Amino acid sequence: LAAARHARAGPSLSSCGKPTDLLSQATFAVSPDPIAPGQPFTVTASGRLGAPVAAVDVATDLRAEASVIGFKVFEGRVAESTPFTMEPGIPAGDVRVVIGPVTLPHEAISGSVDTSGQITITDVNGAQVACIAVDFHTVLTADAGQRVTLAPATAGVSGVGAPASPSISDCTKPDDHLHGLRWSTVKNVSNVSGTLDEDVDAMAFDADMTLHLAWFVNVPFKLHVPFTISPGLKAGPVSAIVGPKKVQPHIAGASPQQVREEAPSLAETQVQVTAGGHLTWTDKAGQEVAW
Repeated sequence: LAAARHARAGPSLSSCGKPTDLLSQATFAVSPDPIAPGQPFTVTASGRLGAPVAAVDVATDLRAEASVIGFKVFEGRVAESTPFTMEPGIPAGDVRVVIGPVTLPHEAISGSVDTSGQITITDVNGAQVACIAVDFHTVLTADAGQRVTLAPATAGVSGVGAPASPSISDCTKPDDHLHGLRWSTVKNVSNVSGTLDEDVDAMAFDADMTLHLAWFVNVPFKLHVPFTISPGLKAGPVSAIVGPKKVQPHIAGASPQQVREEAPSLAETQVQVTAGGHLTWTDKAGQEVAW
């Protein structure tokens, strides 16, 4: 089935933008495409912003299905919008983001991810910044001797139908490059802020995590994600505000009731999932920015 989907699918990522988009000459791509199990891949996005952007609304209309070691952790429609504000914003001019090369954690996890639809980004005035078409299909194939343990799962960093509220805490040290890190979530709005003591345009994120599935299945994995952005982050205060998410009432002509029926919360429909562990942000010299 996965092979048949790959044969029929177009690009995993592409632009569905309009000539009037604020991001002109937009390109979104995955290489190689499709992603091969156990092989590194790179995601690239680029274009030219016609005006500075600091606050956007990200609207998704996606059909998605994901499973891990036989547990279906997600299936349904994701039709929602999320406001996002960042300081400093992105200046007008050429923009380029490269994520990768990334190798999915095949040593511990088997499963599949299938996602198709669109992601639309608009500014505070409702002008479209960009539109990304998604037709993403990949298979995770674990090596022999998959490291899965059976034990009661504990609440982790994030959860789907978790028995306890998700918690996030920082483990920053005095010599980290991001100082005064503050993180809070109130009424579904998350705020994060701090002060960078250096410019950052090339970085990496390292995850050392364990997925807890169905209350008793524990799957450890590690993931290394290189990330470059131009223009980069400048030394000084940085902040981001995300949320609250809202269900999209008028996607594809659907009524609010239809959208809610097609995009129920995962806690109501799928296996309980939490994740716990550490996420480290390093600069291009390998020094910690935050942990």
